[in-house]
Amino acid sequence: MNQSIKITKLIAKALNAVGCAIGVTYNEYTSSELRRVMLELAEEGACGSQYEGCGYFNLGLVDSVHIDEMSDVFIAKNLIRNYK
Repeated sequence: MNQSIKITKLIAKALNAVGCAIGVTYNEYTSSELRRVMLELAEEGACGSQYEGCGYFNLGLVDSVHIDEMSDVFIAKNLIRNYK
């Protein structure tokens, strides 16, 4: 199976999990929509102290990580773990 198709399926699984769990809506299964949903959840307090604002997260690393530096797979797996 093509890597792009695998990632799209993973994104769909993550967005569907969030949608079922808390009713967050999404428009399509894309990287940008995955990031938009993640930021929306973070800004509403779903990430607790990990979210520092302006798209930055403290993941226990030395420096904060911006959401644009996170892979789609990392974001999707975290959403699935937290909302499935």
